[in-house]
Amino acid sequence: MRFLFKTSYDQDLRLFRHSGQVFWYGLLAPAKTPRAIVTRLNREITGILNQPDVRSRWVSLGAEPAPTTPAQFDKLIAEDIAALTKLARASNIKAD
Repeated sequence: MRFLFKTSYDQDLRLFRHSGQVFWYGLLAPAKTPRAIVTRLNREITGILNQPDVRSRWVSLGAEPAPTTPAQFDKLIAEDIAALTKLARASNIKAD
């Protein structure tokens, strides 16, 4: 499904608001979901998110709908994983 919400403010994470952090939310489908289904879901959900009343409701909650293509969302996830992996290694963070 892969689309994106960027949040500019999250009441529980106020300290990050001024640090330039971007929090995103997205929908994922199982790995073997046929691309045609992912594409159609993305198109339908993007259409809903772009409706003025839906968009304004999300904005009023502090989130900015920013739908992407499945390929763009895949890239975002890969970039975040790479950055967080680098941070974890540099900080010597180990999984329990």
